[in-house]
Amino acid sequence: VYYDCLINQLDINIANGQIMTMGAQFIGAGYSRRTASTPTYPTGKPYLWDQASCTYNGQAIVDIKDLSISVNNNFEANYTLSNTKAPHRIKRTGPQLIELSGTLIFAQHSYAIAFENQSELPLVLFFTGADSPSTFKLDVPSFRFKTYETTMKGAGLVEASFTAGAQYKV
Repeated sequence: VYYDCLINQLDINIANGQIMTMGAQFIGAGYSRRTASTPTYPTGKPYLWDQASCTYNGQAIVDIKDLSISVNNNFEANYTLSNTKAPHRIKRTGPQLIELSGTLIFAQHSYAIAFENQSELPLVLFFTGADSPSTFKLDVPSFRFKTYETTMKGAGLVEASFTAGAQYKV
């Protein structure tokens, strides 16, 4: 059994009509041995977040096709000569990095203007479902576009791919 665990890297992938996927890398401060046991699995319904809302600078966004979010906490386990395999401390080696990338249906120029001005504006994502016991909210107070590229591939909708960074200022 691992204890005193911290998430060092968290990746979230969201696409319309697809299952939201998440992956995490943990750093643990210690563990203890237990006798082997038979695993048990939950029998309840899985989380079904089939309703999503997004706001950028307080305005609703309905144009996102897909979104990937990566949070890197920059943690590192530090060991000492203390006759143990567990780290003495877990420390942060750099600032928390939040990277976002995705595709928007190009419907307005305000995102391109925000990219040109390098504006830092709030972004809020909220996921819920009628049958889900929990909700998921990602509230980013300082979101800035790094790239914003519109592409026209012939007939059809004009899309814009983007990358962005976000920070929590404490």
